[in-house]
Amino acid sequence: MAAMDVVLTWGPERTRPEFDRLRDTFPDIDKSAAARALGAAAKVIDDAENLAREVKTGRMSMQQAESKLLENRAWLSPEQASRAQNQGMYYDWREYGE
Repeated sequence: MAAMDVVLTWGPERTRPEFDRLRDTFPDIDKSAAARALGAAAKVIDDAENLAREVKTGRMSMQQAESKLLENRAWLSPEQASRAQNQGMYYDWREYGE
């Protein structure tokens, strides 16, 4: 899903609004469809951050966390799930340390 790639973007490109970056791929997308797609992608990152505690405490492996992210998300690729979980780990570390 292109919206997931937009949400996963790091670096200077991240300063551009997500809607504009999604429109680069889908110029005709309406705001409502874009909001739904970007919202679904942001939820993956939120879920990954929530799973970070489980990974950090050893109750779950990274692979299990990535598999959890893939559940009921046929549009999410394994590579995107892996990147999302890595970002979730970073966000958790930034918020709570260790």
